[in-house]
Amino acid sequence: MIFQRPTNILLVITAQCTILILLWQAQIIAPDFFPLYLGGQLLLAGESPYGAEATAQLMQLWNAPEPFPRAGIAYPLPVVLLVVPLTLLPFSIAAFVWCSVGAISFAGAVSSP
Repeated sequence: MIFQRPTNILLVITAQCTILILLWQAQIIAPDFFPLYLGGQLLLAGESPYGAEATAQLMQLWNAPEPFPRAGIAYPLPVVLLVVPLTLLPFSIAAFVWCSVGAISFAGAVSSP
């Protein structure tokens, strides 16, 4: 398999990090992370990440094409809970950490036998 050699894994991680940096510079990193981040913030504030109020807040803050903001936070609660620690970071850093963990997880998944 192509990903069994450490150099190939390193190349995959480098390519993924390069893509993340390019997206970061274009200010389009993790556009689908914002609903998770907002949901985590709402949970920390003791509010529900679901319902009309959360959807109205998402529609006001999330700069995404319609109809996505209108759909509200569609992620299940366990995923929103997973993001709660990241909400202690500024959004751009939290999004970068989220994407980096995803990239490293992908590289690990494709490299395992």
